[in-house]
Amino acid sequence: MDLIVPALVLTMAFTMPDAVGMSLVVIAINSAMALGLRAGSLDILWADALPFLTFAIIGKVLGKRIADRVPAAKLTTDFVVLLIVLAAYGATSSIVQLV
Repeated sequence: MDLIVPALVLTMAFTMPDAVGMSLVVIAINSAMALGLRAGSLDILWADALPFLTFAIIGKVLGKRIADRVPAAKLTTDFVVLLIVLAAYGATSSIVQLV
């Protein structure tokens, strides 16, 4: 899922804000479908789920405020750096497990 945003920006010429929005729509649809398919056979432990929901809402509000203040070019650069760091970590941990 992390590669949706760069793919939309690079291959379909989306702006960064539009690509992020589209990525969130795809994630929301995917999550809703998964929950809907499992709703009948799923007991949600609300004591465990509510903290995640609370922090997700707080993160969304804070992220929106930060994104409104930071230029899109800076957000794009930072996102690319984050992807590279995550890819390097994933590759390193995989190589360590292989050796």
